[in-house]
Amino acid sequence: MSFGNATRGRALPLPRDMRAQLRRRFGIAQLNVSICRWAWHELARLIKYGLVGVSNTLVSVIVLNLFFFLWPPASQGILVSGSTIAFVAGSMNSYWWNARWVFRAQRDSLAQLARFSVVAILCLAFNAVVVWGSAGYALKLPLPGWLIANAYQISMFLAGTLGYLACRLWVFESQPTHVL
Repeated sequence: MSFGNATRGRALPLPRDMRAQLRRRFGIAQLNVSICRWAWHELARLIKYGLVGVSNTLVSVIVLNLFFFLWPPASQGILVSGSTIAFVAGSMNSYWWNARWVFRAQRDSLAQLARFSVVAILCLAFNAVVVWGSAGYALKLPLPGWLIANAYQISMFLAGTLGYLACRLWVFESQPTHVL
C-alpha cells in the first residue's frame, strides 16, 4: 500500500484498512484522520495523563507522609502499608481525572471501573513488590526515614507507565480522541 505523495501543508492520507484498524483499536473518531493529527492527539492525551500523574503523586506523597507522621517507618510492613494506602488514594484521584479529562469517558460504567480497578491492583502489586524489595535493602543503610519512605516514587513512575498503556488500550479503549 502506498501512502501517496504529500505536498506542503497536507498530511499523508492513511490507507483504508489502517484507518479502520486505528478506529477500532484506538477509538479515533474520524476515518480520514492523518498520522500527524492522530500523533498530536495522542501527545496531548499523554501530556494530560502526565499532569494527572503529577496530581496523583502529590496526593500519594501527602497521604504517605501523613501516614508516616502517625506511624514512623521502622519495618517493611509499615512501609508497604503506608505505600498501599497512598497508592489507593492516588488511584482514586487517577480514575476521577482520567475518566473525565484525559480519556473523556462518555459515562462511567461498572465495566470501566472494574477494568480500571484491575489495572490499579496490578500496579499496586508491582509497587508493593518493588517497595518490599528495596525497603529490605534500604533499611540496612543509615538513611533518614523520610528518604526511605519517599523512595517508592521510582516504582510509581514505572507503575504509571504500565497504567497508561493499560488505560489507553483497555480501560478507556472505545473513547474518541479529542484535543485539549
